[in-house]
Amino acid sequence: MFLELLRCLLDKLNGLVVYFEQENFDYAYIIPKLQRTYKFWGQYILKEEFLELESLFSVPTKDMQKFQTYLKSDEEFIETFNEKYDSFQVYEQRLGKEFLSKLYQVAKDFIVEAFIKMKEYLPLQDEMLLNCEVLSMTKMDKQKWFGLAKFFSNIVKSSEFISFQHQMELFEEEYGALKEEFSKTSNKLTFWNSLGAEYSLIKKLTITLFTLNYSTVGIERTFSMLTDIKTMKRNRLTVDSVEAILLIRSTLNEQEGLNITEEMIQNYTKLWKTQKNERQEKDMNNDIQSKNDESLKQLPPNVSDINQSNSASRKYATKRASTSKLENDELKKTKRSLSQ
Repeated sequence: MFLELLRCLLDKLNGLVVYFEQENFDYAYIIPKLQRTYKFWGQYILKEEFLELESLFSVPTKDMQKFQTYLKSDEEFIETFNEKYDSFQVYEQRLGKEFLSKLYQVAKDFIVEAFIKMKEYLPLQDEMLLNCEVLSMTKMDKQKWFGLAKFFSNIVKSSEFISFQHQMELFEEEYGALKEEFSKTSNKLTFWNSLGAEYSLIKKLTITLFTLNYSTVGIERTFSMLTDIKTMKRNRLTVDSVEAILLIRSTLNEQEGLNITEEMIQNYTKLWKTQKNERQEKDMNNDIQSKNDESLKQLPPNVSDINQSNSASRKYATKRASTSKLENDELKKTKRSLSQ
């Protein structure tokens, strides 16, 4: 019975983990999803008056004595729990109310602890993520836009901030028309990318935020995929080939197969032949260069080098003979002077 309860609770918790491992979330919508998840988990244990978002975030989870005043009574919790999971009520006649009350207490303790850890670790009140609400175009809030620009100072540099403010003034004036156009666009990134030059800094900031992953799940999944592609037996794959395989696998990960067209085959054949010709030409040039280097090593010394060497020897011999003649003349003069 307790194992069945544990399976039920862990499955619920794991469902949330899997939900947030999706790669199609972005900064514009992650905070509302996290807040709804937090509220959804809190509705099991918190009194009705504390389930509004503002009250929900003010629940003192670190002070257990105060926290108890926010919790439902055991009877209220059992009623709420049975509304969600009525399968446990069938055990009452066979196991008795006392056993079921212990079971419900375990369930309540589990949910309370999970709720406390959620508030501790989830970025429910992160200022940057809260500012990203403006990307969904639900309302105009210049201060949140300015907060994003200051946080991503590598995107909107301090020297560009005044220009960003001017663009935001124009953005605010045209907000109604832009919001209507935004609501008609299925791909939100396409909308932001279509903004004109008068919104260049806003465009650069939003595209950056829509491009960045809100978590490392996608990156870790890609690394796991990489280990399946580049193995010990396929260690000669080039960077371009690995990148191409990764893109194909990540794109077709949830599809049954790849629809290979005749055009794709022709393009691949053309590319393969081009690369093959380039490799052959490179190998041929390397062979020619190697043969030339080997031939140069076997050639006799250059004749001009020999002539230059002989000329230098003759010059040295002439100079040496002149020096010897001068020395002999000096020696004869010295002897004559001594004899006199």
